[in-house]
Amino acid sequence: MIEVLFAESEAASMRAEKSTVIYSKIDGPTSVFIAGKKKPPEKEHSGWLEGNAGDVVCFVYRLDIGNIQEDIEGHYRKNLIFSLLNMENEKETQDYADSYMQMQKLKIYLEAGESIRIWYSDAPYSRCGLYHLCNILN
Repeated sequence: MIEVLFAESEAASMRAEKSTVIYSKIDGPTSVFIAGKKKPPEKEHSGWLEGNAGDVVCFVYRLDIGNIQEDIEGHYRKNLIFSLLNMENEKETQDYADSYMQMQKLKIYLEAGESIRIWYSDAPYSRCGLYHLCNILN
């Protein structure tokens, strides 16, 4: 299942959760972070968020700021966000620009028949992102 979120911090938490393997035992669940060559204990998997960190799609358009009549994926929004975040170095700007490729990633998943789960809140950036995504899916 593809997880769709609308903020970097939320998406990072979801990626961390999807990178976590949860194993159950009689006295409750135990989380095991798999890193490098370490292997988790041999027990039955019981995690509720199966998949991997690559299954997380994040839309960080920040639609709660700026002119909403401008194209969301256009230069106006990118320039607005770059100026608000005071991005000065090339790598930081490129990393943020790469987040705009998430829509293409989602379209590929949808064409492949993947199901999606949308995580949103009543925060303006999240609610606006949900409305924009629903408009695209419509």
